[in-house]
Amino acid sequence: SSDLEPNEKIKSELLSLLNLENHKVAYENCISELRMFPSSLFILQVAAQLAERIGHISKADIFYSKALKRDPLNVNLLRNYGLFLCTHNQPNEGRRHLYLCNQLEPKNNETIVLLANIENRLQNYSLEELHWQQIINKGSQELSHYGSYFNCLLEQGKVSSAKTLIGKIKLIFKEAWMIDVFQAYLQSWEGDYQTAIETLENIRVDKESKPVIY
Repeated sequence: SSDLEPNEKIKSELLSLLNLENHKVAYENCISELRMFPSSLFILQVAAQLAERIGHISKADIFYSKALKRDPLNVNLLRNYGLFLCTHNQPNEGRRHLYLCNQLEPKNNETIVLLANIENRLQNYSLEELHWQQIINKGSQELSHYGSYFNCLLEQGKVSSAKTLIGKIKLIFKEAWMIDVFQAYLQSWEGDYQTAIETLENIRVDKESKPVIY
């Protein structure tokens, strides 16, 4: 029956296609399985990912849309499709899917971070700030989250709040050298460029991290 999902063996084989270097061959194999199971939620999602990889963006969009019609409240599908739309210049449509995803799973940090990054891209800094506050209040230990929150505050001219945040970052992350990068950014924001340069020049990091300093 066309309504049936493939068995676990076929699902496993389809998932392995995502790891193949030859995405075109993987896509063709997936399409063959889709002819057998044209309404399979599982295969439609794999087909969408493979279509995107080989540049068939409109096809990927169709596959995601078909899958969403079958299961409109599927959180993982909403998140993947929302991210796909944002990646391919449809951020407003993508954020709509991600906000629905957030309503269905309000405690999912991954979705909240995605929403924060999308609002940043759309320069909706006040909304971005709310999302970073959520992440921080939930006890995030990711320095990158704090850094994005810090940048968001400065984008809004909230220098005092940014300085307070740096104080919190120092308490949590102790000797992390990125703190000095944030400090230099704050100094340059306030027009103290020479001090910012000196702050950056005095940071000692390994070879892999030096591009960030530059």
